[in-house]
Amino acid sequence: MSSLFRTCYTEYMQTTELRNIFNQKIAEHIFQYMFRESGKYTVIPIGYEATAEELEPYKRHVYVKKVLDNLKAAPDFILISKDKTDVIVVEVEYFPKMEPEIIGDMVHTVLRRWDPSYVFIATQTGFYFESCNNVKAENGHIKLLSEHWVKMELQHKYLELLHDFVK
Repeated sequence: MSSLFRTCYTEYMQTTELRNIFNQKIAEHIFQYMFRESGKYTVIPIGYEATAEELEPYKRHVYVKKVLDNLKAAPDFILISKDKTDVIVVEVEYFPKMEPEIIGDMVHTVLRRWDPSYVFIATQTGFYFESCNNVKAENGHIKLLSEHWVKMELQHKYLELLHDFVK
């Protein structure tokens, strides 16, 4: 394998990884702001990214390292309904296209530590949201985000925003 090929391949993989990270962050922000703007929920970031910075100075302590390891597997958000009747944890993902096998594997992993939980998936064609148990029962197939959660007009607004950032 030529060094030029290795260099080009390495740069391509780094660019692809960076694009995936960027798309994931966009999906998380869209979820957070769209649900908050719906006016029905308090949205609380709980994932590793939301807490690691504060704990970073203490990561040498064994106990803190274990906490950080647990947080790496934590879902991204907690949703609390304004009437305080619902509290759910939500894993947020971006997928360029729906892949039930991959989604099924992902919800299985989430459910091992967080049952009950929900999954929100942002795609170029729309948003999907359902309990992980339902997605598991349907072999990785997930329903579109219902207007029960977020009105269609608001979903369209945020889908356009997604299109602005994710090509």
